[in-house]
Amino acid sequence: MQSLQSHFRRFRDVSSFRGAWSPRVELLADYLNIKGKHVDKIYCVDWGMAHQLAALCQLDIGRKIRDKWPTFKDWSAQKPDAQAAVKASFLPQVKALYLTFTEENSVFPDARRHFLQMNSLAGNAAQAVTVVPPALGEVYQVFESGTGATDESIRER
Repeated sequence: MQSLQSHFRRFRDVSSFRGAWSPRVELLADYLNIKGKHVDKIYCVDWGMAHQLAALCQLDIGRKIRDKWPTFKDWSAQKPDAQAAVKASFLPQVKALYLTFTEENSVFPDARRHFLQMNSLAGNAAQAVTVVPPALGEVYQVFESGTGATDESIRER
């Protein structure tokens, strides 16, 4: 009985989730069903989002989702291929969204930190999207690169 109590203790309420078990993943899928129509790729920077989103999003949006957390987690500026990894992750001709958890919700903080470092080395190719639903912004951060979706296209809908 004590084992069961300790196992379920972390599920006290919806505000006590951790990382990939976000109750707001459905909100993110709804957001991507709109915003994702205007981009070529959707990259998941942190672990635990890609498969859920691919299943919850519309089929055409789900096909754009890529699980890139291993690339970001294992990246190091000291590796000989570091610059090549930066260039491959931020292709200027690709309109992309980069999804990550907020700093306090990140599953692999190294992946998020490396993403931000790589983005800086790429000349801040991906900019933080400032217009997101408040409940979404509490858990996720969205970055946009290229000339893809605009905040205005979201407001119009």
